Amino acid sequence: MSARSTPFDFILKATRRHRLRHWCSAYAFKDGAGLIDTATRYAPARVIELGTALGFTACCLASSGKAVRIDTIEGDSQHAALARINIEAAALAERITVHLGRFEEVLRSLLGRYDMAFFDGGAPSTPVIEQLHTLLDDDGVLICANLSRASAGQLRELKREFDNADRWLRIGAIENGGTLIFRKQEMQLIGESRVRS
Repeated sequence: MSARSTPFDFILKATRRHRLRHWCSAYAFKDGAGLIDTATRYAPARVIELGTALGFTACCLASSGKAVRIDTIEGDSQHAALARINIEAAALAERITVHLGRFEEVLRSLLGRYDMAFFDGGAPSTPVIEQLHTLLDDDGVLICANLSRASAGQLRELKREFDNADRWLRIGAIENGGTLIFRKQEMQLIGESRVRS
């Protein structure tokens, strides 16, 4: 089954061409339409994305609503520069900020809370997922791609993290099940009982 098109397929095609020329890590996410549908369903005001590549998914996320603002993090300076050009071409530069740097370091520098997080930068690690949990607002949504790229050890740690019902509730999937969607759970201790905040 072929993927549904998006207004940003020109970036998707540019990403694929770039990767073939440079044999780099600029992979193209396979379900941009599903990402737009998911973001539209949950209507976030602020989104943090890890793994900008050439800007395709940042534009998909930004297209989910006129008020949504995106912070996206990319570790490769050439990819970040190309993403800024593509985001400008998509007329979304006023709503998408590209941050260059390592995920952990940039995440520590960001202020405020986010309604949604999208991880699509290499294999996810438990420390980064924990940082995203902290940055997400109560009931915030995490969309996590690339779980299949994690090592066996990473997968065990991620399974423990995502199976913790005090922290996450799985609420769906896109990309033919390859990308999972979770809602942040926040438990507080009051006396001897635990209550959802």
